[in-house]
Amino acid sequence: RIENHSAINVPRGATNNLNKRSFTNFHQLVTIFLNTEDPNLSDENLRLALAYSAPELAGVDVAKTSLSPSSWAFNDSVKDFLNNKTKAQESLKKVQKGKEDTITLTATSSLSDVGEQVVRSWKDLGLKAVLQTESGTPQNFQALLITQNIPADPDQYSLWHSTQKGLTNISR
Repeated sequence: RIENHSAINVPRGATNNLNKRSFTNFHQLVTIFLNTEDPNLSDENLRLALAYSAPELAGVDVAKTSLSPSSWAFNDSVKDFLNNKTKAQESLKKVQKGKEDTITLTATSSLSDVGEQVVRSWKDLGLKAVLQTESGTPQNFQALLITQNIPADPDQYSLWHSTQKGLTNISR
């Protein structure tokens, strides 16, 4: 959910005429990219445990996919990964290596509150996790919490295909 605020000069006592509005921006989503080339996060079960333990945030619309609900390819009946402690624990039991190491979640400063909630949920699962705040998008990261524009093309090839490494495939 994106808060829409206008910065204007308002005379004292005139605040009764102001309204706060919020709306959902279906052209962007807040997401966590996991670096699949990281020695620990190369384990699919650890990535699943992280995804299943990530919290659902109060007061926001949940995006189950990276497709906009207005896309012809949108499908709302996909698997829901958020806030599923049972599945997170099942996946964590299958992890071969890395669950004892610290996972660093890097977030932009505007998403630091969300990052803190995610790190707390990972810690509740029994993992070691820390939040690192950056002003931009870092090249090297383990887990990256950012706002991502949703491409108009439902085949988001540029975000996931192995030929896009170093270009647009952020999770490698």
